[in-house]
Parts: sequence; structure tokens; C-alpha cells
Amino acid sequence: MELCQNRREIYQNIEYYDEFSTIIKYLLPLNEVIFDFFDKLKSCTRCYANLDYEFSEYRESNLAKMDILINGKVIDLFSTIVYKPNAYNRGLEIIKKLENIIPRYQFEIALQVALNNKIIARSNIKVVFKIYLLKTFNF
Repeated sequence: MELCQNRREIYQNIEYYDEFSTIIKYLLPLNEVIFDFFDKLKSCTRCYANLDYEFSEYRESNLAKMDILINGKVIDLFSTIVYKPNAYNRGLEIIKKLENIIPRYQFEIALQVALNNKIIARSNIKVVFKIYLLKTFNF
């Protein structure tokens, strides 16, 4: 229930079949279901919960386009439509994953999150320094 409450849910009802089986019905935006919902549901219920969903209706929402920039260039692959109040947290999640994936180079790499062409978060991948070992000769 806590997982759904964190994802813009509208609670409908709860049905008890027996002491071990319960059906909880929520209205959730499809965007919230697609982005990592099933994995988190399985994790927090130790794989006991199951998910079934069906389309209900279209509704207006407070959405915006979020872009991920690497060294100032927009990467279209990472562009997505997000709920504005959750954009900062969603962008930070993506940046943290990219920091672990992108290797370090001899120059700094800037990772930025832009919401409607305005930078809302930034992180850098630090420079790797090469250490040159000099052989010393003993005479």
C-alpha cells in the first residue's frame, strides 16, 4: 500500500478472500506503473504480490519533458515525460546510475537534468589521473 501511495494513487477498495489472499485496487497513472513499479512490488512483498492492470481513462496531469545532458549535449535516448513534482528525484536516479556506468576519462564529464530547457540537477564524473612511474637507477 505504501508503494502505491508514493506514486499518485487513488485508492478504490480492498477485498479479502481468505486470511492469506487480498486484492487491493488502486487507480495509478500508467507512467508510474511502467517505471520500476513491478520490480519494487516484488521486492517489498518477497515475490508474493502479483500485478494486473487495465486501462481506465485519460486524465490531465502536471507533466513536463525531462532531458539528460552529457557534456552539454541532449541525449534523446534518455528524454522522457515526467510528473513535474517528481522530476528532480527521477533525474537524480538516472544521473546516479549513469555515474556508475560511464567510465572516468582524463577530462571531467558533466551530467545534467533539464526540465523544459532549465537545468534542475547536475553531477560530474571526476577526472582520472594517470600516475607515471619513473624508474630510478641505483649506481
